[in-house]
Amino acid sequence: MDYQMLVLDIDGTLTTSKKEISPATKEALLAIQEEGYYVVLASGRPTGGMIRYAKELQLKKYGNYLLTVQELSTVKHKKLSMKKHFLKM
Repeated sequence: MDYQMLVLDIDGTLTTSKKEISPATKEALLAIQEEGYYVVLASGRPTGGMIRYAKELQLKKYGNYLLTVQELSTVKHKKLSMKKHFLKM
């Protein structure tokens, strides 16, 4: 099975200097999720520091992921071999 995935760092990549996701970026990321692409937010932040952005981008709705310094977290997807390392949001 092939996956098409976009992995983004949060601070300085996804967010502006004000730690916000710009409207254009949000619109684009929602559109690619709607097309079936996986979106992964990656950060050195703990999981709790990423939830705000995951909610804003509706990652749970599309079954997408968080990759944190603490663990690999998933919103929904459970069919991966490293299942024991996933934390459901």
